Amino acid sequence: MMRRSFHRSTAFSAICGAALFAAAAALLSIRAAGLRRTFAATSGGGAAHPEASFLPDGRHAGDWIPAGPRSTYTPKDLFELINGGADLVVEYGFRKLIRAEYRKVSDPKTSLAVEIYDMGTPEGAFGIYGFERGDRPSNETLGDEGIVSTASIAFRRGRYYVKMETSDLSGQAVRAARPLAERIASLIPGPPGRIEDVERLPREGLVPGTARLILHGPMGFASLPRTFLADYESLGRKYTLFFCTFESPERAKAGLEDLRKEAEARWTIEYAADILRGRARDGNHLLLARRHGRRLAGVNGDIDEPEALKKMDDLLAELGR
Repeated sequence: MMRRSFHRSTAFSAICGAALFAAAAALLSIRAAGLRRTFAATSGGGAAHPEASFLPDGRHAGDWIPAGPRSTYTPKDLFELINGGADLVVEYGFRKLIRAEYRKVSDPKTSLAVEIYDMGTPEGAFGIYGFERGDRPSNETLGDEGIVSTASIAFRRGRYYVKMETSDLSGQAVRAARPLAERIASLIPGPPGRIEDVERLPREGLVPGTARLILHGPMGFASLPRTFLADYESLGRKYTLFFCTFESPERAKAGLEDLRKEAEARWTIEYAADILRGRARDGNHLLLARRHGRRLAGVNGDIDEPEALKKMDDLLAELGR
């Protein structure tokens, strides 16, 4: 790192001395806070942090043993762990996180980081799990739903979101960590995290494990607010069904108008009687949206309009029950 030198006056030196003293005091405070955080997670913190009981010790972790102290984070200091994404996690309802490191007994060079997020509600856990999963469908019956890749395992269970990441990119460590993941899922109490709005999505054509909750800019539309969506497929044609709920019918009507203005840059638009029809100028891609009361439902993708209208009407009818 480049160092800068200054010609200091006596007054400036005094100011710098005071600043250095304050900085040293602040650093000691931060380190003390970090020690308190680690201490709380490792010494009698069961009542304050029940999530600690979800982390198996060496007797119940299979080929893994704890490596180092556990640490906890709250909305105030989550940015220390997640650089650049903490605000979004908090927006989904994050309350606290406990993190632990494990080491593989049969291969001590292989490590595994386990993070358990208390998201406050099952919907919060569903939201952050789906956001981090992205367009990949859930592919594991782990907790309420889970996904496994070559270097990570992620799942949600009730109001908790669990993420496990390993330093081994071969896939062997993840396979070895699966029993540990199942053990953690079994230790999280409570009923399954049902998401009622997701259960209202039409079943026919639904691609399993693709439902998600996006808080900002779903499908690239900045005008849409907090939105539930899922992927569908019919005769090889793929599309997305989505819906969002506004504070009032007037806000929903204004939201549909905002969507029209945004879509006009990319689509040929027809707009009348609370229905927006958009056809991509370079193909058969369809955007269809309809307002009903406070609800806005839509279809985006490769689908014929009659089928899209039926999907929307079925969804709006279900949402109105």
